[in-house]
Amino acid sequence: MLAALALTPFYANRQFHLTHHGYAHQRGLDPEEAVQDHPFWFAATVGALLGLLQLCRIFLFNIRHIGNRRYTARALKDAAFVAFGVTVYFVLIPALHMSVFVTIVPVLAIMPMVFAFRALSEHYGLPPVLRETQKREDVLDGEAWYTGRERREASGWVVLTAPWLEWMWSHTNYHEVHHKYPYLSHSYLPQAFGATRERYPYEVVPGYWRSIINLSQREYYGARESAHQLRQESSQFRASGQN
Repeated sequence: MLAALALTPFYANRQFHLTHHGYAHQRGLDPEEAVQDHPFWFAATVGALLGLLQLCRIFLFNIRHIGNRRYTARALKDAAFVAFGVTVYFVLIPALHMSVFVTIVPVLAIMPMVFAFRALSEHYGLPPVLRETQKREDVLDGEAWYTGRERREASGWVVLTAPWLEWMWSHTNYHEVHHKYPYLSHSYLPQAFGATRERYPYEVVPGYWRSIINLSQREYYGARESAHQLRQESSQFRASGQN
């Protein structure tokens, strides 16, 4: 229902997200490449809208394939969710004599900026992950994508930030931990990070502002040397006890 109020087709987004997990940060395969593989400031300002466009394309693809049992249920549910959101904003809210300028306009204005600020700190600037296939297939099943490769390479960042922000964003700042343990509830990600931080090649950055400053100097597929340099800085930061 929250996805509907953000005018986001939930099952199309789930399909995008699972496919992203299946091919995380693999050049030419990861669906997020179309959203973020651009110069930093273009990705920061236009990337969220490109992401919404990708969801709309998946949604329309599913709609066109109604009749195929793999797509029918998700297409009809997404149509119902979007219809619900449209009804709330353009029928119910006006009926209560509330202006769209205090409802839908702020959502459409603020959500892309917040999404871009957070999303850029998840994968942008890391070296590409080695491709294991030459062809991408959209992932619909919640378990079909998992291969164990996620344990061996880092495809996302861990951003150390304030507890209240971790809570508000459902601990997505532990993004690489989420990729390694996607079946865990988000509330366990900090514990999983603490238990495995010496075992896996996490790329850690202290704070979102520092993350954004760091990423603004990189390309989407960053060089391994720059990632190594930031890892050393992050290790020094953690050793100082400031986190």
